[in-house]
Amino acid sequence: MRLAAAVLGLMAWSAAGAEPYDSGRNGPSELLLRAMGDELKRTVERLRVEDLAEPYFVGYGVLESYTLELQGSFGALEGPREARTRRLEVALHTGSRAFDDSHFVGGRGRYRSLTALLPVEDDYDALRGEIWKLTDRAYKEALERLARKTVYKETNNIRDEIPDRAEDPVETSRDTVASAPFDRTAWEERVREISAVFRRFPEVQSSYVDLTWRAQHLYFVDSEGRSFVKPVHAFEIRLRGKAQAEDGMVQSGERELWWASLSQVPPIEELKARAARLAEDLTALARAPQIETYLGPVLLEGQAAGEFFNQLLAGGLSNPRKIWVEQEWAERYYKSGALTGRLGLRVISPLFDIVDDPTRTEFEGRSLIGHYKIDSQGIPARRVKLVERGILKDLLMSRSPTRERKLSNGHARGGFSAPAAAGIGNLFVTPSTTTSPEKMKRRLRSEAEAFGLDHAILIRRITPESDQEDDELLSAPAQVYEVDVATGEERLVRDARFHSVTLRALRDIIAGSDRQHVYNLAREGPFRSSSAFRASIVHPSVLLSEMELTRTERKPSRLPYLSHPSFDSSKDSD
Repeated sequence: MRLAAAVLGLMAWSAAGAEPYDSGRNGPSELLLRAMGDELKRTVERLRVEDLAEPYFVGYGVLESYTLELQGSFGALEGPREARTRRLEVALHTGSRAFDDSHFVGGRGRYRSLTALLPVEDDYDALRGEIWKLTDRAYKEALERLARKTVYKETNNIRDEIPDRAEDPVETSRDTVASAPFDRTAWEERVREISAVFRRFPEVQSSYVDLTWRAQHLYFVDSEGRSFVKPVHAFEIRLRGKAQAEDGMVQSGERELWWASLSQVPPIEELKARAARLAEDLTALARAPQIETYLGPVLLEGQAAGEFFNQLLAGGLSNPRKIWVEQEWAERYYKSGALTGRLGLRVISPLFDIVDDPTRTEFEGRSLIGHYKIDSQGIPARRVKLVERGILKDLLMSRSPTRERKLSNGHARGGFSAPAAAGIGNLFVTPSTTTSPEKMKRRLRSEAEAFGLDHAILIRRITPESDQEDDELLSAPAQVYEVDVATGEERLVRDARFHSVTLRALRDIIAGSDRQHVYNLAREGPFRSSSAFRASIVHPSVLLSEMELTRTERKPSRLPYLSHPSFDSSKDSD
């Protein structure tokens, strides 16, 4: 009955009145929804093979995208890329809720969802045919995986009674938000203007401005009766550049700017100013001295604090369900969140309460791109109070049960490459007592003086999680300043890395600022080949009692033999 209701709901929904995508075709397709629902119904009713386990759960997701990518370098536009795609994901499981083929990696396989491209045209038979082919493949793989998982459980004498799938409530949702018109010609000119800013900075050897506009809708239907359609539009500008110090050490920098809609994008002059700040930072890094080994208090301001919380806290709270793996080599790729096994224990300084609330759309006028109404598995988003006075009280949950929590709380993120797993939406890290930026800096200096140091360390940027080395828990700092204990004067240093960072760093926070920052980012999924998903972290700047920094182990590169032709003083002036 649930399945029939879902299919009828899909068929009854009409795209009439939906505003067009930029490519000129009306958004969310009624025919695609009908093809998904009809093939799902046929699969559930008729997919039976004698003496083999039946599929007890089937879910179809389709991400329909219109994507435009522009890239500019040094004032010139490089090959625009434009595409309309439909990508199908099939999640099919055999066995039962108590024990199925999920949460297992056998042999040299991967923990993955099967995906394929669908026709972009509304051809009912062609769509049904592609869905059928991928469903058949998913069923064959699920049977093999269930057999291997059964042998693994028996061989290792596992008596784990945790079910593989929660029996969560069934709901349907329709949320279609039209994408605003995108003026491609105007944005091509803006990309040229922004990238031309770097022509004023001779020490920046390479620079790029990457613009990505995605007008997207996500469709979902499963055999338990869930269905939804939701928009996942996004606009991103990424600024990238490299400079090189006299000793050959390359200095890289980037700024990722995210907005949920075009109406939130600031004027062109502000975007050009951000590009100029990146170029100035790279130029300053190329001229700065190298850091010396440091052990003492560290102040993380702005983006640095956001990335610190992203890598240590958000990553630690994600994916509480452990995956079984046959081969030891695979364990590093399928870890559960490092903090999720510590319910009832202190995971961060007692200064902090932490909440994740995907239902919030903004904070103090700033857009939160981690907002969603329904998660990747069709469960409505919920506010979850995770930490009280530093103690972990609850977990982010998808439909993968744990010993402590059996039901989802609407935090399944990602999908399309690897199964969706529990992750943050909008994470609010709130200190119970706060300190002004001026007092925090004074305390930094006094803490350093107590260590017997003549300077302290202030960090304003940390490189993104995607740049993290395999053996690092926290990626390298990108903007590091030595702060003179006596005068408070700041001196930029370069080529730093964190040494021996552990999760204890979260408990070593001794102060939080009275200003909350919004950090919008694309978070890496917890599994190998996971798709990234959009998230927001609202957080203060923080002072840590102790961290260790050393010089990077990267090797220098050779300097260019000739200067950039645009800045060559000896070139012809005609």
